[in-house]
Formats: sequence, C-alpha cells, structure tokens
Amino acid sequence: MDKLGGIISAVITPMKKDGSIDYEAYATQIGFLATSGINGFFINGTTGEGAYLSIEERRKCFEIAKENKEKNQFL
Repeated sequence: MDKLGGIISAVITPMKKDGSIDYEAYATQIGFLATSGINGFFINGTTGEGAYLSIEERRKCFEIAKENKEKNQFL
C-alpha cells in the first residue's frame, strides 16, 4: 500500500451562473493541479460546497479527478 503524504490540494467546484457545475473548468483545474507537483486531491466539500452537490454531481467530480490521476500518474 502506498503511504499517504505530500501535498493534497483542496479543489473548489466551479459553478455556472445557473448553479450547475462547470465541469469543463473543473477538469481544467484538476489537470493543472495534477501537473503542478501535488500528490492528491481533496474533493467534494473541502471548501463547503459538498453538502449542496447531488450524489451524481459528486460522483462526476470524483470521476474527473480519477481520470486525471490515471492520465498524469501523479499520486
């Protein structure tokens, strides 16, 4: 098992004016963080929005982060 350590960045969930998640901006942010030397993401609520996201929205955010992890192999 890998040891947890290093920098684990809190990730905000960018929203559009209508209150929906801006998944394109979210993916861009995740990609930037993944290539910036961090060791992991802390998603879905570290900045307070998690309680207001649906299960589907939380799942999609997780999937975007996981895809970037696998693509960039940063963790």
